[in-house]
Amino acid sequence: MDIYLFEGGEYCSECVEPIKKRLELDGDKPSNPDDERSYDSCQWPKGPDDSDYHESDTPCHCENCGVFLGNQLTDEGVNYVLEILAIDGYLPQEWVDGLGVYDDRIAEAKGKVF
Repeated sequence: MDIYLFEGGEYCSECVEPIKKRLELDGDKPSNPDDERSYDSCQWPKGPDDSDYHESDTPCHCENCGVFLGNQLTDEGVNYVLEILAIDGYLPQEWVDGLGVYDDRIAEAKGKVF
């Protein structure tokens, strides 16, 4: 899934489109949105960033709708997810489906989901 960055948050493609339309109506669209070096992500959404290359220390969810963005995890991120599993005894199914392909320890959690 594509990830867009805006004002410190991460968004899915469906939720970023209304943001772009609002900014454009307000006259805040950069002169060249394809040149992400020419503006800050507080001014206009940056992306898409393919979730296969977007590493984070935690599973990322859209700031607006909450959908899991399917990002890869750093080693700290894998440890975070395994800590959640150890504490709660289960993981969200979307985490197991999306993150299990990156780490066998998470894939083993398939029977421990909610």
